[in-house]
Amino acid sequence: MAPNDRRFVWSQASFQECAIRILFLDDDPDARTLAVRAVLQEFAGAEALEAADRASLLRQLDAGPVDILVTDYDLRWTDGFAVFDLAIARHPNCVAVMFTGTGNEALAVRAMKTGFADYVVKSPGQLRRLANGVRMAYERAAERRLLQDNREILRKELYHRLHNNLQIIISLMALTLRGLVEPRDKKQVRALIRRVQSFSLLQERFYRSEDLRSIDIGAFISGLVQEFDAGEPNIDFVTEIEPMSMSIDEAVPVGLIANELLMEVRATAATAQLVTMSLRATSDGGELHIFAPDAAEDRSPSGLGIDLVQRLASQIGATVIRQVTVAGIETRVSFVA
Repeated sequence: MAPNDRRFVWSQASFQECAIRILFLDDDPDARTLAVRAVLQEFAGAEALEAADRASLLRQLDAGPVDILVTDYDLRWTDGFAVFDLAIARHPNCVAVMFTGTGNEALAVRAMKTGFADYVVKSPGQLRRLANGVRMAYERAAERRLLQDNREILRKELYHRLHNNLQIIISLMALTLRGLVEPRDKKQVRALIRRVQSFSLLQERFYRSEDLRSIDIGAFISGLVQEFDAGEPNIDFVTEIEPMSMSIDEAVPVGLIANELLMEVRATAATAQLVTMSLRATSDGGELHIFAPDAAEDRSPSGLGIDLVQRLASQIGATVIRQVTVAGIETRVSFVA
């Protein structure tokens, strides 16, 4: 639950306030007083802050969190939209309501599109409407934050469970490997274990990420390279991998492609070699490149590995360009961000 959501407990009648801070902006002190009096009837115990110019506004914004902003549109020194921008820049979760006596339908539409939760025409008869509008706007915002927090918790739990299940699968495959005799069968199972381990590492990175919507695929690929480098003494890597944020739907295929290409290097490495690998941003997305020298043509990979790379690339509309020569194997995977 977000910090602001802990500031109240709903009852059927009103809020039981702890420390909600409501900022009122109006050039007219009498109008400001009426607005404060009306809104506090719905927020018993809330702290009312007042500002009449830019200096007092900045003082109030910098003094502590602002949960609700009630502002006029036509202020002598600025307008309500500029006030909104200042408040949201400092307090992104602030709920804003415009209470003004100047304006029309076009202004109301503009206010709602900008991010104001409500627009109320200023008049003594509308004070009750203002108070109800502020309360309902605050309730809706709190509900949205609560739902978003619960959604994030659920997603983290799902990733955690999936990660645990993948570990069980890896353990089962490792037990199966012990009972195999044929070298070819062992090789295939080891390759399968490696693929599942790579996917598990991606899931773990998602789980530990603060933002589950994206992941730094560059950091993930760098980790894969370090792991391969440590396990293959006859292979040295030269890398140029840029940080690159990707959505989960894009990151999983790219991460698994990188793993397949590294597995290919392991399969074709016979002598000491220097492998170059890069991940860089392009004008329309990114490019993953790997070159492994001294791989003979008759040892060029085929079957599941390259087929899987092609299938993964097709999922995100990426193109795969490969060159296999006596000098080595070069692969470029270009994808659109």
